[in-house]
Amino acid sequence: MRRRWRALLHRLDRYYDQDWRLVWFQPILNLFMFGAAVRLALTPTPPPPFEKLFGTWFYAAWLTLGVVSPLLCLLAWILIRGYGRAIVLGQGIRLSGDIGVLTVLLSYHLAELPVRDETHMFSRYVVAAVMVFVIELIIRDLWAIRLRNQIARQQGAS
Repeated sequence: MRRRWRALLHRLDRYYDQDWRLVWFQPILNLFMFGAAVRLALTPTPPPPFEKLFGTWFYAAWLTLGVVSPLLCLLAWILIRGYGRAIVLGQGIRLSGDIGVLTVLLSYHLAELPVRDETHMFSRYVVAAVMVFVIELIIRDLWAIRLRNQIARQQGAS
């Protein structure tokens, strides 16, 4: 059993150590989330019904998170292309940005309960699919940090 567990961890290590620049949906998602948050902040439209779950203060926090999280992911992308400590810092910032994106999506998803019609139901499924993608990004971030720490420990022991 222990050997199977190690084999699984080794396969996951190789999977999560791949070149993730090929995940083009992440920057597209961040760009659109940033744009939507800025547009909602500048346009006098009624907010999602956050007050029933979170309170009236949450809409401003939600918009702020919708603007800041994509910017954190951009900063992380710049840092991860560097070297040394910048990579480690970038990975932590990327994790926080991805958690922020998930928070924006999940809070919107929860605020839109109950489902009113078929159009509303379709958009909820699409948002749920995007949330599954962001959860995979968070797993990738955590695994990359784990691998970076593992490499640092091995180099420190040598």
